[in-house]
Formats: sequence, structure tokens, C-alpha cells
Amino acid sequence: MKARLSLTSLMLTVALILQAAAFNKSSYYSRADGLKGEALKTALASIINQHTALSYSALWDAFRDTDCREDGKVWDIYSCSTNYRFGTDQAGSYSQEGDVYNREHSFPKSWFNDGTPMYTDLYHLYPSDGKVNGMRSNYCFGYVGSVTYQSNQGFSKLGSPSQQMRQWGCQEDKVFEPNDIYKGDLARSYFYMVTCYENQVSSWHSGMLSGSKYHAFSQWAENLLMEWSEQDQVSQKETDRIEAVYSYQKNRNPFIDFPGLEEYIWGEWKTVAFSVDDYVNPYTSAPIDPDQPTDPTDPEEPTDPSDPSNPDVEPGQMIWYESFDEIDGTGGNDGKWSGSIANASTSGADNGDWDFTSGSGGAQCVRLGTGSRKGSATTPPIAASGHLVLEFMAAAWGSDNETINLSISKGTLSQTTITLTQQEWTTYRIDITDAQPGFTITFEAAGSSNNRFFLDEVCIYAANETAIDAIHTPITTAATYDLSGRRVSTARMPKGIVVKGGKKIVVL
Repeated sequence: MKARLSLTSLMLTVALILQAAAFNKSSYYSRADGLKGEALKTALASIINQHTALSYSALWDAFRDTDCREDGKVWDIYSCSTNYRFGTDQAGSYSQEGDVYNREHSFPKSWFNDGTPMYTDLYHLYPSDGKVNGMRSNYCFGYVGSVTYQSNQGFSKLGSPSQQMRQWGCQEDKVFEPNDIYKGDLARSYFYMVTCYENQVSSWHSGMLSGSKYHAFSQWAENLLMEWSEQDQVSQKETDRIEAVYSYQKNRNPFIDFPGLEEYIWGEWKTVAFSVDDYVNPYTSAPIDPDQPTDPTDPEEPTDPSDPSNPDVEPGQMIWYESFDEIDGTGGNDGKWSGSIANASTSGADNGDWDFTSGSGGAQCVRLGTGSRKGSATTPPIAASGHLVLEFMAAAWGSDNETINLSISKGTLSQTTITLTQQEWTTYRIDITDAQPGFTITFEAAGSSNNRFFLDEVCIYAANETAIDAIHTPITTAATYDLSGRRVSTARMPKGIVVKGGKKIVVL
């Protein structure tokens, strides 16, 4: 059996090598050369739409070539603990993770009404554990806030959308979050689907879709998928898989052949002409200004915005940031109010030298204080000086006292007492004058007990040239956008220039 498997694997490898040698990228994508944005997407659709459609039963055999691990077992897209044998463990009934694997439409078939040839297109079909696949159902992908189900070792999750998703505009009750190592794979499957089937996508139905032929995705889904694709870039698994799929369908996924291609269609590079032979990967190169052509492969070395002597720090620029996103606990829920509290470690801050008193971890935030002890949080030393602005999110827990005191070690705060809102996140801005390099800021409960509060999204900005509005007044959380108008996560801001609350922020 092992000899037969080895021979089969060898024959497949030889076949794929010969096929890859025969494939000519320049010729295949020639109709898209020199195009950009919507025109580029349409040209790609005309190239990849005509392909060989498999039968549904033929997928089982195709998976042996497209999704075979090095040990000969099934490569599961949603579970990290399965060791399925091709054929032997396929389909059938299941009651728990590890029973059987089946054919997962990562782009749910109900969204396109079980239509063909989408129903058997291997670029979005993957083998998956039956139980986890069943739990995924046809829920949209997304970041999960409160978890209602997770696969073994928390590899995949189902639950309510995170606060970040809500800020982007997601209205779904539940979303499914695959593991980080496959998020980019699945994002590129989705880019392929709305491109290959451009002429049909406007009639499909899902909260991730907009009903538009060109943009195809709703804004929150576009934000999500673009982020996933950049964070989990094209892997060897995908480059191997595309050759196997190509052997069956005779078409390609251009988002794998050209990593970052989505930026030329929907992102910051959509005004830049796509070149087949001289392709520039947006994820490894600086954006190109079409009005001032430069060499994108040789970006200017960025300056350090935390250096107080840096002359390039501009008014409104963010110069220090703490998201607390790596902290794992309950309560607070990353800017979306949740009163459920279970103590967890405060380790995981972006800037690891925070000093917490009676601190515990929340859901991507921190909780300070207990029923009998006051809590406080002091930032690490911050290497900035001059006229600055402190921005942070806070909320009082339950019916506890609502006041916290602020203090700064080297500088002056325009406001030192803050009245919090109970059980509701609020964003506050405080003016800082005469800040000296190495200053720290302390957030401390005003009372000695029953003064538990949550803290999140702590930012330091260079002060605006004009007066800071509403310095002494709580303001609603400001959305953040890139220069193309795409909403981005405050917690996961991309490098470059973004706009928040009407101010430009340079993220390096």
C-alpha cells in the first residue's frame, strides 16, 4: 500500500511539473495586461470563467491531488486534529469532530442557489471535518467576539461578530472564524469567486455580498478579506494546490499567481496598471503615486515617529498606540460592552511594560479594580514630547462608582478627573502640554472599592495645528478610513496614511 501511494504521488508530482512547465503565465493573462481596477477584474473574469466543470462525485478523487498532506492524509481546512484517509473516511454520518470528512463549499452554495458550475469549483471547495463544517453552516466569515462553538484547540470558532466587525458595519448575528493560517487561503478563494463569476454575482445573496458586479463585497466583508489576504499571504500549500486544480479545471486563481492582486482591483493600487511580466507585489512594495511615478521596489526608508526629534512628525499623527488585542479574557469585549467577567492574565499588551494594580484581562481589553480594591494602569515610558493628545476608551462596570483619575509624570493634562459611562464604552480625548520624553500616564480608580472599570484603545497623537475639539467632553468612537475610503480596524491599522475623526494619521 505504501509503495503504491509513493508511486501515485511520484506520478502526480511529475505530471504537475510537466504541466507547470507547459503553462505560460504571460500568454494566459495577456488580456489583463496594462489594465486596472474594474477593467482588470472584468478581463480576468473573461480569462478564468471558461473552465472544465467536474461532477460533484468527482470531487472525492480530485481531493486526493488537491488536498493531500505529506503523510498522505486529508488536508483539513477547518480542523487541526483529524487524520482522515481518502475514500475510507469520506462522507457518512457524524456526531463529533474526527468522525468523517466531507466537501466544504467555503463560499456557501446557498449563496448562489446551488448553481453550476460554482457548485463544483475546486477553488472554493475543500475537504473538511463533517462536524466543524456542519457548525459553520452558511454563516459569513468574520472575527468572532463572543464564542459559542469552537473546534478542537480553538482552531476554528463560531460566535457573535467582534466589535471591530460591528464598527465595519457587519450586522450578522453569528460569524465563523477559520484559523489564522488559512484566512488568506479562504480570502483568495472569495476573490476568485466574485471575479470568475462576475456576471452572476450581483444576483447572489449573503451579508458578505453587495449586489454589485464590480465591488461584489459589502464594505465590511471587503475590509475583512483584504486584511486576511495581507496578513496570511500566499503559501506553498496554495501554490501547489493551484497546479493540481489547474490539471482538472484548466483555469487559474489569479490571486494566487499574483499575490496582492486584490489591491490592483479594490485597494490602494487600483489606479496602477497591472503588468504580467513586471508584476509588483503591493505587500512588499510602497504604493505608487500615478501622478509622480517612482520606483515602487525601492521605497523610501520611513522615519521613526516615536523619536521626539523627528522633524517629520505631523500634527494629527499617531505616535503611540496600545490595543490590548492579545489579552484573552471575558468582559468588555474589545469596545463592545459585555458584563460577563472571568479573571484572566493581563499579559499580552502590545507595549509590554504596563504597570497594573488589581488588573485582570478582559476580551481584548483590561479590567482594573475589584469589589474591594481600587485598580490602576500606568503606561510604559513614551518617547515623545511637546503638545500631544491622549485618546482612550473606558467604561464603568455594573453599578460601580464611575470616576477615574488621570495623572502624567512629565507634563500637564487638561483634565485629570473623568466621569465614565456605566456599562457602555466611551472614547475620551485629553490635551497634553509640556510633555517630556519618557513620560507615563496613570489611569486610577477614584474610590477605594467598588470602582471597577475597563480600559482599551489607548493612543497618543501629535496635537493638531487647530484647537482640539471637545477635549473635556466624551465623544463617540471615530471610524478610521484609508485614503481610498475603505474602513479599517483601529486595532489593526495598515501601514501608511489613515484618517480618523477628520485627522490624518501616519502609521509606520
